[in-house]
Amino acid sequence: MRRNRLIIAAIVLLTGLMDARAQVDIDSSVSDPALRAYFDVICAAYKTTRKELLIIKQDQIRDDQLPVILHIARRANIPPREIVALRQRGQDYLVVAGRYKLGVDIFRYSSGAVTGKPYEDAYAHLDPPDRNSRLTDDDIVNLVNLRLLVEHYHSPPDVVMKARATGDNFIQINQRLATETKPKP
Repeated sequence: MRRNRLIIAAIVLLTGLMDARAQVDIDSSVSDPALRAYFDVICAAYKTTRKELLIIKQDQIRDDQLPVILHIARRANIPPREIVALRQRGQDYLVVAGRYKLGVDIFRYSSGAVTGKPYEDAYAHLDPPDRNSRLTDDDIVNLVNLRLLVEHYHSPPDVVMKARATGDNFIQINQRLATETKPKP
């Protein structure tokens, strides 16, 4: 009886140590503070963990595509791994969304005036909103990340749009917004 308790205590202790080590490994695998901050915004918006993001990234998913994977998965009420599997089979995001009966409107973000490329292209591809939309994967990445950053920081959409038009990536834009604005509570 006492031996069983010792074995159980040892298992519990080792499990706790492994969990702690796994968290350290996750934090150390994202050594860039700007990338870590971008991941934290994604995690907050989609109520997930950095560990989940890193699991998705293992499948060669770009950082700026992580919000798209989670956005479609949430709207379709399916695990993100299903979206990743379809992407690995070569399906674009519009086809993946259509597979789950999701229209292009899930990518639309009502932003008022549209400023500069790439958003002018994306919104041109959204109009008229029909099943024959010409939205590209890049359009979808831009639209979903626009929504993510605007909603998180309560920033005017044109701030993100103008930054993208100058060539900034979403990690850089997130870093700028984090220093200039306060995120929503």
